[in-house]
Amino acid sequence: MADVEARLDEAALIIRCCEGDAGAFDLLVGAHASRVFNLAYRMLGSQQDAEDAAQEAFLRAFSALKKFRQGAKFSTWIHRITVNVCLDELKRRRSRPQPLTSLYGEREGNPSNPAELSAANPAATDPAEIVTRQAEQQEVQRALASLPPHQRAVVAMCDIEGLTYEEAAAALNVGVGTIKSRLHRAREKLRQLLVPTGN
Repeated sequence: MADVEARLDEAALIIRCCEGDAGAFDLLVGAHASRVFNLAYRMLGSQQDAEDAAQEAFLRAFSALKKFRQGAKFSTWIHRITVNVCLDELKRRRSRPQPLTSLYGEREGNPSNPAELSAANPAATDPAEIVTRQAEQQEVQRALASLPPHQRAVVAMCDIEGLTYEEAAAALNVGVGTIKSRLHRAREKLRQLLVPTGN
């Protein structure tokens, strides 16, 4: 029942947006900003690129809002736009020369930045635990970055964002079977990269 009410509220916000109410779009952005950012971050691996991608996704959504199909879920639509923005960025990256630092696996940002360190585990106060957690997150992010973009998108949507197979399929405009297949292959590859073999 709450889902139906949320969709009705969302539909009302979209109608208000189409009528020129900028505050209504701000409410939509506020409701979806963290999930859009997280999806972009998992696909792109950089906070700055994820912020740019999230902003671009919301700009595209705002520009195309009149084309939004009433009755559809806004979250599915904005996830699809976000994935497209991220895929565009990944294509651009392949055509650009890489800076020397990226060849050595250094992350963007300053790893000694306390905000980044505490983001690894907000409740952690032990510096060793914070650094260990951050190293684990970087290892997972590198493993995600090694996946093909279509597998990375499915992992980010299903495993990280918690979307159902059906929601991910709708967002990516593919069948549920394709989502399951991509997710299975991605999980196998991540398992190979992240789970020690015991040798």
